[in-house]
Amino acid sequence: MKYTDEVLLENKESKIILYKDICTVELFLNEPFEKHSTILSDNLMVILLNGQRVMQTEQKSFLGSAGDIFFVRSGTYVLSEVFDDVPRYGALIFKWNDSFIYEFIKNSHLDLSYIGQKEDAIFQIIPNEMLRYASDTFISLFLCREQIDESIIKHKLEEMLLLLYNSDKDDYFKSFLKLLSFDKYIDIKAKVEENLSPHDTIGEISNKLGIPPNDFRKEFTKIYGTVPQKWLIKRRLEMAKLLLMYDDKNISEVCTEVGYANLSWFIQQFKKEFGLTPKQFQKQQKL
Repeated sequence: MKYTDEVLLENKESKIILYKDICTVELFLNEPFEKHSTILSDNLMVILLNGQRVMQTEQKSFLGSAGDIFFVRSGTYVLSEVFDDVPRYGALIFKWNDSFIYEFIKNSHLDLSYIGQKEDAIFQIIPNEMLRYASDTFISLFLCREQIDESIIKHKLEEMLLLLYNSDKDDYFKSFLKLLSFDKYIDIKAKVEENLSPHDTIGEISNKLGIPPNDFRKEFTKIYGTVPQKWLIKRRLEMAKLLLMYDDKNISEVCTEVGYANLSWFIQQFKKEFGLTPKQFQKQQKL
């Protein structure tokens, strides 16, 4: 990319461009960092500028180098690690919430009728020339000292989505758009994912959303097809499984990280869900 050397060599600082608190673009520049994990409240696209990065979910693991692009759906629990083969890691990081993309789909009148169903939470984007060019112009925005009008930011965020759509030869991104286009509960789901924390109780989550607990339970069950408590337990255990697969934490550390206060109860719930204790599962991954 034309501007990559400039931002890496001139010691530019990381910077974020924000659109209405719902979408961001970050030029992330830092020394390589160790593993970290998170639940994504927004849809994430990472364009690697320098260095190598591993992104892992329960289903897939990708190793990316400079020029590679990855897309991860909101609500996904992701482990990420950057290798220290370069003095400075660099990436463009795009975040769109579901509501923004939903509006983009409606306003763009995209034909998704022929797209098959794929439910991959993470996938690689093979960029065409136009997508690479547009990525380069985003870097130039971070080098500009003038204040950027919000309407320009919105236009360019939508432009990136349209270019992703046009460069998507394997239909992973289009399938994601199709699933989103049929989701009439998009706003509530976006709020749930945004406020989700493995340490929160159902009452704390409903309080964050400003919905009385009983109303929240009824609405949640209608949307997700299960009661909130069962859904939250399943999410916590899926997070624990991913940590045990890819991280070096011991069982007690994993238990705490996914929101369990009682180790024995965590072990019991994990075995009920996956048929193995956490220790047995962890040993199985090392065989």
